[in-house]
Amino acid sequence: MAKAMGFGEKMVVAHYFGTTATADTYFAITSILLSAVFLVRELIHPTLLPTLHQAMKRSPDVFDDLFARMFRWVLLLVLLAAGAGAMIMPYTMPLFVPGFGNEQQAQVAFVMRWLLPAGVLLALTDVTYTTLNAKGKLVAASLAEAAFKVVVLVGVFLLIPLSGLNAIPMAMLAGAAVCLCIHLAVLRQPIVRAKSTPDGGKLLGRMAWLMAPIVIGVVFSHISDLVDNHLASHLPEGELSCLAYAKKIAYSILLIGPVALATVLYARASRLASLSRHDELAQLVGKGLKLLLFLGVPIACLMIELRMPIVQVLFERGSFDAASTAGVAAAMVIYGLGLAALSVEGLTVYSFFALTDTRTPVAAGVICVILNIVLAVWLIGPMGYLGIATALVIAKSVKIIALLILLNRKLGGRLGGDLPGHHWLGFAARLTISAAAMWLAVWFLREQLSSVAVRPIFLLVACSIVAATVYVGVSHLLGLKEPRRLIEVRPLRRLLNRPENEGPGGASK
Repeated sequence: MAKAMGFGEKMVVAHYFGTTATADTYFAITSILLSAVFLVRELIHPTLLPTLHQAMKRSPDVFDDLFARMFRWVLLLVLLAAGAGAMIMPYTMPLFVPGFGNEQQAQVAFVMRWLLPAGVLLALTDVTYTTLNAKGKLVAASLAEAAFKVVVLVGVFLLIPLSGLNAIPMAMLAGAAVCLCIHLAVLRQPIVRAKSTPDGGKLLGRMAWLMAPIVIGVVFSHISDLVDNHLASHLPEGELSCLAYAKKIAYSILLIGPVALATVLYARASRLASLSRHDELAQLVGKGLKLLLFLGVPIACLMIELRMPIVQVLFERGSFDAASTAGVAAAMVIYGLGLAALSVEGLTVYSFFALTDTRTPVAAGVICVILNIVLAVWLIGPMGYLGIATALVIAKSVKIIALLILLNRKLGGRLGGDLPGHHWLGFAARLTISAAAMWLAVWFLREQLSSVAVRPIFLLVACSIVAATVYVGVSHLLGLKEPRRLIEVRPLRRLLNRPENEGPGGASK
């Protein structure tokens, strides 16, 4: 629900702004804000979660102390960062969006200043969200995020006609406040009056040690996003927006399925790693990777084959015209080609974090960013905004393949648990056949329905039903286990929610 509401915000923006210069400004603003917010989240979540698990094993007082210390430190640091950002904001716009005119740059700086309070609250929600995950309260964390998205969606829908882009900071601040209040109400953790413990300080120091190498990788990762904005700001009006809409579609798909599943699996993986149960960890990660690929490959095929009706149904109304649809659909082909690889990125990186290895994914991330920037600069000339998308897909794919090879070595070649390596080849072959059968069925149906000029929404629904039926049916006939694992939700839930002190058979140790 949270991801759907977030996507609804982009649909409202498409209706009012289309792919105009105002839309370019909106996406530049949100890109800068989200880079800062995700920078904090990517530093906190992978390091705080395993540290909280360690605190949980010691005592409730240690857990409370660690949470309180972390909350206060994050609050202090983000307040200092927000104050510095407010002072230097007007002077940094030529670095972020040099291709914008002076008026556009001034508007970006003005809105960004007002977004800083929302950024402070969102940084604090990263601490509370991770703590909820550590306690196993995943539903509460998701509902709070959904509430944030609903408030933002309603805010931009009501306020954009009245105040234009100035609606963004008002809606974001209200949504962040609601989200943080829900988190704190569910957690009921002491912040000011938490009992100080020696172990709490030691664990915080250990977390800082884990975080140190991640800082480099995360900063480099977001430098890549900002460089993409820097390059896209020089492109003709609307191309930055086309790139952003297509990227939003691809990343919304990832957030709804692969990233959500990877986040849940990470909570379980960090428990197994903390108990040195590496055989179970390898099996969990291997099954997770196969499940992600089983979902990612057909979605990528549909994203490419049905790109035009997808964009028409989602965005083509108001100021978003047929030319905008064509521009976004072209970028969707590029992102679709990389979607299967991108779907396993989160779980792959989190597996290293669960093993307290933050250096390997960081080193791979730095190389990926450098490759991305070099390719983007090289390809933007002949390919325009499509060159930026192509550079990202190539760089990310290289990174993910390298990390999977290194992760398998780190787990002693046991990735996938008790399955030998050659079974991965069999899985890939059967997955390819299933996806090819689905693609042919969708292509044939689309050709038939297009000849009678059926509405895009009916075309999407019909093709999706046929695609799911053919894909699941063929994969089941070929002996893939993933369709059954998707249906067997209860056993999977029992596996993920098994208490830390339980053994593999479910008995307490």
